[in-house]
Amino acid sequence: MLYRDASENPVGSVRLTGSKYHRLPVGTPIHLDAGPQVLSVVYRNDFNHGKEDRNLYLDRYELARVGDSPAPTPEPGKNSGGPQTAHTPLPPPATTILNSPTPALANGNGPAAPDAPVRLSILYPAEGAPVFGADAVVARVSGAVGASRPAWVDLLVDGQPQGVRLLGPAAAMDTLEFPLVARQIAPGIHRIAVRAIDPAGRATDSPAQTVRVLDHPPFMPGPYERAVFLLDRLAFGPEPRELAAVLTLGESAWLNNRLASSYETPAEQAVLRVACQKFPRIDEEQQASTRALAQWINSDNPVRSRFTAWTENHFSTWVSKTKGAPKWHEHLDFCYMGVAPFADLLSISAHSPAMLAYLDQEKSYANKLNENYAREIMELHTLGVHGGYKQTDVTSLAGVLNGWTTATEAVLPQVDGPLGLVYNGGNEAGVWRDFRFDPFLNDGQGRRVFGMNFVASKDPAQRYDNIRLAMEMLAAHPSTAEHVSRKLAEHYVGVPASDALVRSLAQAYLENGGDLRAVMRAMVAHKDFWSAPMKMATPFDFGMRVARVCRSAVVQLGADPNTAPNPDQIEGFLKKSGMGLFDRVTPDGYPENNGNYADSNALLQRWRFMQTLGEHLARLVPGHWRTPPATIQSTANETTAGPPVTADPLQRFIDLAAVRLTGHLLDNGSNQAALEVLGQGSADQMRETILFIALLPETSLR
Repeated sequence: MLYRDASENPVGSVRLTGSKYHRLPVGTPIHLDAGPQVLSVVYRNDFNHGKEDRNLYLDRYELARVGDSPAPTPEPGKNSGGPQTAHTPLPPPATTILNSPTPALANGNGPAAPDAPVRLSILYPAEGAPVFGADAVVARVSGAVGASRPAWVDLLVDGQPQGVRLLGPAAAMDTLEFPLVARQIAPGIHRIAVRAIDPAGRATDSPAQTVRVLDHPPFMPGPYERAVFLLDRLAFGPEPRELAAVLTLGESAWLNNRLASSYETPAEQAVLRVACQKFPRIDEEQQASTRALAQWINSDNPVRSRFTAWTENHFSTWVSKTKGAPKWHEHLDFCYMGVAPFADLLSISAHSPAMLAYLDQEKSYANKLNENYAREIMELHTLGVHGGYKQTDVTSLAGVLNGWTTATEAVLPQVDGPLGLVYNGGNEAGVWRDFRFDPFLNDGQGRRVFGMNFVASKDPAQRYDNIRLAMEMLAAHPSTAEHVSRKLAEHYVGVPASDALVRSLAQAYLENGGDLRAVMRAMVAHKDFWSAPMKMATPFDFGMRVARVCRSAVVQLGADPNTAPNPDQIEGFLKKSGMGLFDRVTPDGYPENNGNYADSNALLQRWRFMQTLGEHLARLVPGHWRTPPATIQSTANETTAGPPVTADPLQRFIDLAAVRLTGHLLDNGSNQAALEVLGQGSADQMRETILFIALLPETSLR
């Protein structure tokens, strides 16, 4: 991070990953007034792990004017900080500083050509589109090579800045999303555009286009309302990035992309590495769950993350019995698998030492059967309690599963495992648990399980294949198709799920070999998905929505991402609400019914949780709006950051906070209550009003 003088706000930043030599610009060009200046470069992610210092080595700083040529290539072995040679060209200067709005001189040979202007275009809404209540504007920022990235970007309505500026890193993103609140815009035709201001103060406007503000709600939900609904049900709420993606890609293309996206993308792997570094002790139960929350809070694919959370609740294991390391690796396997055929997910669970320890399968072998896992794999994982199996099927399956167990192996201390997961002094005395099939613990007897015969065999490979065949048979059974489809429908749509929806999903399951991507697409295509009433957000839904929306606000306002809500806060809230991650004692997973999360303790914990996030929630509204009402009305001119004068600035404040948090305007009752809270007129009341909105029913529904 680059800081100027004693300011607490950075004027530039850059993210660095990997161990290779870097030479990168820190932020965008900045203006320096005449006179002494103090510039400081600070590494914000200082981290020590044991005796290993993961700090950066900064061998030099360069200060260059806009238009200056890159510094000469260092001689080999001299201040190179890495393996580069004299023949390797260096990147642009580390920091470019603009002395004045006048173009700088280039090597003293005359004025340099001004930076190429940024190009702006509006991707959504379409020309002449109808708008009512809350909507969005999605813009694209692009430019020629060498063009200055904007310092900030704002939305214009009829030429007037709306004061919802995106700053810093957010302004440099290729696609930007602005809330468009039409409550106080007169019905009729209006012009919208986007304005970018570069570091030199030069303004560039996108071509204007028109929208038609309605005086009544449309008969059918428009693209924006449908996008918010999709994100509430399939992801964790209306985050700007995902909202822009749905509105520009289209619903089907967006969904297909999110369902099929790999976990091995650079973005996901970077999030995973950061989570592993911040929470390195996977042998500790707390860190296993907190690390998983860190992944899901920062993942760039919330659809995949939500599905993985559903999968782990379906194949629920209790971390206090499994211990941290096996639970973490089970979680990681599900992350990499993502939205997949159900048989593959069942296989991951069946090979998981966490599951085999949790349901005592590791204690089951010939002449000493333990039926726990065999029963739950039929009752909970596949067929369902009404799937048609009998006790004899449970006993027979337990016999087939003989020898399906775990092994405890020694590992060397301080040896890195996957992704640098170091096992040190707290790794259960230097041992590791892994899956193992021991054919000599399997009696090889013939058995009949749920109508399928498994012949007796002395061949160890055949005994192993019998177990795999039993798993595949259970995964392909129509009862499993119905059971899994109902659980998906209850999670994503509501309890109870309609029989018509479940039948449609089960048909997609059977026709596509249990591929849950096809099931998810069938769910979104069904009319009952779109007509379902709102669903009560579980503590997990609620915590993830707030954390991810607050993190988006931090990025959009150009603040330090480290100031977003941290996973420890979310984990503490979940535990106190009775929904700690990986902390369900019984193997049935957390229930989906609304009543389980609407008692007095659950509501009290939401209130206490929000009190800890006051500063994070405040960023949902730009800083220049978080002032007493009188100040809001007096700062409205287009040369400042404040919003333009409106008939009711208090209403505008409430609308923006509500849209950022929920995607919608508040209903009449909630809106009037929020106006009464905000109408008290003190600076503290602005913050209290955002907290109040965060605790309204609208935020607890999805």
